[in-house]
Amino acid sequence: MQRLLRTTTSRQLTILETLYETEDWLTLSQLANLTNFPIRTIQHLIPILNEQFHPFTIQHHSSLGYKLFMPQYLGFEYVYEKIFDNSHEFSVLEAVFFNNAISTEQLSDLLFISPATVNRAIKAINTVFKEKNLDIKITNFNHQLIGNELAIRNTMYQYLKEKYSLQTSPFPFEQILAYQNMLNDVLSYTNLQRPYAELELLSQIFVVVITREKAGFSRDLTDHTALNNPIFHLLTAHKEYGAYFARTTKLIWDPRIIEQLSAPFLNIHYFQHFSSLQKAAQNDPKLQKQIDDIAVLIDNISQELGITCDSLEKITLTLINHYPLFIGENHILFNPRKEMLANLSTDYPRLTRVIVDKIHDFSFTPTFKWDSDSLNESIFIIVTNWKHLIPQAIAIAKPLKVLLACTYEIGHAHIIKEMIVARPNLHINCDISVGTTFQQFIDESKAYDIIICNSDKLILDHPNILYFPPIPRKRDWVALADMIKKNQ
Repeated sequence: MQRLLRTTTSRQLTILETLYETEDWLTLSQLANLTNFPIRTIQHLIPILNEQFHPFTIQHHSSLGYKLFMPQYLGFEYVYEKIFDNSHEFSVLEAVFFNNAISTEQLSDLLFISPATVNRAIKAINTVFKEKNLDIKITNFNHQLIGNELAIRNTMYQYLKEKYSLQTSPFPFEQILAYQNMLNDVLSYTNLQRPYAELELLSQIFVVVITREKAGFSRDLTDHTALNNPIFHLLTAHKEYGAYFARTTKLIWDPRIIEQLSAPFLNIHYFQHFSSLQKAAQNDPKLQKQIDDIAVLIDNISQELGITCDSLEKITLTLINHYPLFIGENHILFNPRKEMLANLSTDYPRLTRVIVDKIHDFSFTPTFKWDSDSLNESIFIIVTNWKHLIPQAIAIAKPLKVLLACTYEIGHAHIIKEMIVARPNLHINCDISVGTTFQQFIDESKAYDIIICNSDKLILDHPNILYFPPIPRKRDWVALADMIKKNQ
């Protein structure tokens, strides 16, 4: 929903994202080309960015250009939090959510902006909602969020998750904590080691549902399948929390409220155990096909990598649970999985290539189409739930063969080889050329993945040639490591 940002704010975010993703110095012309902004615009915005997003700083070097420096204790999410804070549109959206039927004048006083700015923000919000086919809008005059209740709850859940931690939420943290304690108490009576979803996720859903219920808006739950779940009855029977809930929220802890809170995770389409998934599949051929297709996908990845998978049930359960709920464009500004594929391929290129190749042959349904969001989310699920995937993939990979070229003085070649052998993480086998003629060296080099030379005057028909000086510098080792990653 970056379209909701004003032009200047959107440009600020684009510059910061570009510098963050590049992780290197960029000249002004390079930055202009990557962002498609005029050079004068970038020069104007950088001092403003350094002021507004401190302690993030964009440093300038006369010959290298610009680079983003950020403290180790902060992630890039900090940028999105500041963007939300500085955006009139998102501030209005949040204020309408937490203050149902609020007037333009009240919004103006609350946010310290003019009534005209409030009205422009509401118009922009409604335009973006319409463009995204969300069936949501903010009403005129006494402003309310109305429309598809599930879409409203999902949008506000994503927004709150990206802007706030639970401790900094506008919702009273003691009420969130009491809800968490109650959930843990209930789940202690079950054989679930953890809540049926992440506790933070459930707590953010709690904030959204209670806010909407207090405003008089409920989801239309037609199948009521959550009512038959044993956990539902444990929640209903928790009288101590029920009394606290009624006192602090002014709502009644009854089956209707509990169903609204737990519907996404206590219905027949969300499975807490693989055994319950298997049982459901006995009467659902489409679900059984999904299970079978995921098994084929994981088996294809395993065979291509030459490793085993002991986590098939966990991967299958997570993919099937997440597919209808979270896979796809479920973010406002910050997509935490956005760089999953790019980052994984940087350090584990072969592993990434295999997963991507095989996953494109897989589909959740006949009409399903992969996009960058669903691909990154699914790869994240596979990698994080496949026990020992990365160590196995590294261990099974054959070491690359590296040849120290015959142009080396023999003493120099031995020193370089000793330096390479002393770096075990390179995962290579290194030999010194024994060819006594250039033709012998050419023939010899064909059997090797990488050639290291001490002269750049050699003309070889080989895809991976590196020049090393007499004593390699840091950049030479970085170049070797990069070449190894690309070829493993």
